[in-house]
Amino acid sequence: MIAFNDGKNPFDYAHDGRANRLDGCRADFRNAKQSTYAKIIYINGQLDVLLALQGPGKWTPCATARGVQMKQGYYFGLTAETGDVADNHDLISFTTRDLSMFVSREEMV
Repeated sequence: MIAFNDGKNPFDYAHDGRANRLDGCRADFRNAKQSTYAKIIYINGQLDVLLALQGPGKWTPCATARGVQMKQGYYFGLTAETGDVADNHDLISFTTRDLSMFVSREEMV
């Protein structure tokens, strides 16, 4: 799920953030034998989330939000909170890169 908040709106914990949701998708990665990867691309006000459920390399579009303006001082946040204590989710790494070297959005996918 992509959620955007400028710090002035409360997060909708009672409904897993639905009030703050810009876009999202469903992905069957529960009890997978391999790691699941996510790629988040933010450029020119568009934020895309792609998933690789079978390991890195084959990216599938998951969610897109247009008109997202990340102002200076804003942050990316990642969470695996599900509202239930059914699973364990581990965030292994989060890497950021300057995308100015790419000619087009398609090159990043």
